[in-house]
Amino acid sequence: MLDTFILLTPILVLAIVGLVGFVGCNPFAVFIEPNPPAPVLNGSAGDEKAFITWDAVAFDYDKFTLKRRIPPETSFMTIADLPRGTSAYTDTQLNNGTTYTYVIVGSGLEGDDHHSDDSSEFSVTPAPITFVQLAENIEALGNSAITTGAFASLSQGSLVIVWIWYQSSTAQVTGVTDTASNVYQRAVGPTHGGGALSAYQQEIWYASNVNGGAGIQVTAGFSAAFTAKKTISAHEYRGVSPVNPVGPAAAAIGNSATPSSGIATTS
Repeated sequence: MLDTFILLTPILVLAIVGLVGFVGCNPFAVFIEPNPPAPVLNGSAGDEKAFITWDAVAFDYDKFTLKRRIPPETSFMTIADLPRGTSAYTDTQLNNGTTYTYVIVGSGLEGDDHHSDDSSEFSVTPAPITFVQLAENIEALGNSAITTGAFASLSQGSLVIVWIWYQSSTAQVTGVTDTASNVYQRAVGPTHGGGALSAYQQEIWYASNVNGGAGIQVTAGFSAAFTAKKTISAHEYRGVSPVNPVGPAAAAIGNSATPSSGIATTS
């Protein structure tokens, strides 16, 4: 006669093994969500400034917390809490030559304290605004455009300022383009000379936070073709705000051989 306990033993063993297996798993694991991805941090250095940008659209966070670390510090300190939709911050009163490291955290919707992990670190070293190089051209051909020579290598994020001088009292610059598809806008002009220089005009255009690359050329297009002299000079600057680099502007009309815009009061 078999012992009832012996018959039940395999069943009990299976039950215990099944229970151990169940206890060994986390039944709530499917409900634990990872933190949402952090915004991607970018930026550039300015004169005693750091221009920090990130993608505010990819994840609709309610708040962004920007943190900064200055060597030899090892921990990050919060420097700004920024509202939904913000995608840029200028950190000011920094020391040129010192490297500053940043991370950013996105917080969830209002009333939800769920937040992202820290973003990848991004470092900048502020330095004075620097003129880098120019590309230019002078010609007197019967066409409706003039193109600079090529930049050896234009840096990503630079500011390009384009000065255009031409001998025509009727034609004007209709647009400025380059081979890197940067977008240019007019800052000043067209401004005529005075007296004997009334047939001469000057304009200044610019493109900020440019696409970089080698061999980039800049072209100014005119409203009509003319044979008289045309000059274009494109200047690269580093350390300028990538978001809003141009402030006040000034222009003046005179008959001196040396052009002067007059004074623009800046901040």
